[in-house]
Amino acid sequence: MNTPSTRVRAAAVATCVLAAGWAALAADREVPPPSEERPQEKQARVYRELFEKVGQSGLPDLTKDKDTGLALQASWESHKKLVKRTTKPRAFYPKDTYSADEIKKFLTFLKDRTGTSAPDWWAEGISDLYVEKERFHLHVAAEPKCEQIELGKVVWHVGEGVKLALRAETYSYTFGDVTAEFPKALFGGLDSLTDVSAGKTMCLAGYLSYASYRFPVIGFDRKTGARIWKAEVWADNQKRHLGPASPRHRVEMTTKDNVLFVFGATGGGLYLEAFDLETGKCQYRFCTCYWGDYSEKWNLKPSD
Repeated sequence: MNTPSTRVRAAAVATCVLAAGWAALAADREVPPPSEERPQEKQARVYRELFEKVGQSGLPDLTKDKDTGLALQASWESHKKLVKRTTKPRAFYPKDTYSADEIKKFLTFLKDRTGTSAPDWWAEGISDLYVEKERFHLHVAAEPKCEQIELGKVVWHVGEGVKLALRAETYSYTFGDVTAEFPKALFGGLDSLTDVSAGKTMCLAGYLSYASYRFPVIGFDRKTGARIWKAEVWADNQKRHLGPASPRHRVEMTTKDNVLFVFGATGGGLYLEAFDLETGKCQYRFCTCYWGDYSEKWNLKPSD
């Protein structure tokens, strides 16, 4: 049967602060979309069309769908209730947020559905977003602890205890008793690295510290250091940095059973993506801002 949820699953598989900063981001939203949709933009459009069709009253049924990405987005949409902040907002920041009690319900759903808990900093961030109605929301959190290693023209942000070296055109990345070597071009144009190890695999992600464009995550054999697979993280598809007031892009990877979880956050939103630990195949993706297509602009029918 060609149901709405079936079409969403098919699309997922097929595609598997300063005032000036606010103005810049709002202006960025006015730019017409490119003639060819990016995968994450297509996925956002599919969610938008489905959610507008079923309305708020249809979201609870979608949270039961076997597509975990769809279920998470439907739960998020049904729990994000706009309220006034009870604490004084930062200068130039919006005065609205989402109900903390409702977001707690979403975090419980996320844990029950995915089998893993969000890192504390991620859970705190999603519970305290600054929301500009019909325009965007902003995530603000403490900077993660990291070390900086300067190699050539790049200053890398890495976790504490990491050893990173460059010889000719090859990087050597060591944490604990695991070492991975990879060509310089593999993470070209990026400046941050984070890893997680489980079973026979070490996963290494390379990303930008100041923006959240798509970025690669690589699976290495922990014993030999050989590359096993390469996958792509969509992040939140933010096209523009908000300047000095924007928090640094933060990424943390965790594992459970045979699943790699990539939790991330930037000024524009938070995301979670899950991959098969042995093959790198994407299992599902979730993003609070629908990869830049904020649902506050959507035309969702209220509950009956």
